[in-house]
Amino acid sequence: MDKEDYLRTIRQAGFGEVAIVAERPYGAPEMDPRLQGRIISVNVRAVKPA
Repeated sequence: MDKEDYLRTIRQAGFGEVAIVAERPYGAPEMDPRLQGRIISVNVRAVKPA
């Protein structure tokens, strides 16, 4: 899923103040070489109003 689509989905679920806290490339030795550098891990902070 595209990063912006992911953040939009979080906002549509009712969360506000959505922000990326950390972002880093994801890789594993057994990963298909065509995917290397194309997948990221994203830590997100968001607030859902009470």
